[in-house]
Amino acid sequence: AYSADFLQPNAYQNEWAGLHDGRIRLRVIAPPDDDRANMECMKFIAKSLKTAKTNVYVFRGETNHIKTVTVLHPDHVCWKKVLTELVLEKQNSSFKTSPAKQTYKTKLLINLNTC
Repeated sequence: AYSADFLQPNAYQNEWAGLHDGRIRLRVIAPPDDDRANMECMKFIAKSLKTAKTNVYVFRGETNHIKTVTVLHPDHVCWKKVLTELVLEKQNSSFKTSPAKQTYKTKLLINLNTC
């Protein structure tokens, strides 16, 4: 499975934090220096999706906030739960976006779920 992520380092806690421009936003406690934020991102994704840390790696965007992460052998129940919560959070959010953008973001998450 591939995940298009927006990584936010120096956060208060590691968490799935909704969407950012159609990408899954992740907040991690690690700072961006010495690849620590990337390592924390991969560790958090592996733990969340119940797969080995060696099954998660940054495919694209190692030195950028915007990343494409490859996840091998994720637990499909966990993956579906994470994506469902992100979609529900988006639908219940108080900020306004056009219906076209909301549909695009929802479709993106559903497509990620089927990888």
